[in-house]
Amino acid sequence: MSNIKKYIIDYDWKASIEIEIDHDVMTEEKLHQINNFWSDSEYRLN
Repeated sequence: MSNIKKYIIDYDWKASIEIEIDHDVMTEEKLHQINNFWSDSEYRLN
C-alpha cells in the first residue's frame, strides 16, 4: 500500500496549491535534492 499524503502550499495568501506525495516513491532524500537545487533552500525549510 502506498504512503500518500496531501499537502497545501501557499504563497503569501496570494496563491495556493494542493499536492499529493507518495512517500514510498518520493523519499525525504529526493525531496531535499529538489529543494537544494533552488537558491535560498534553507529559507524554505523554516
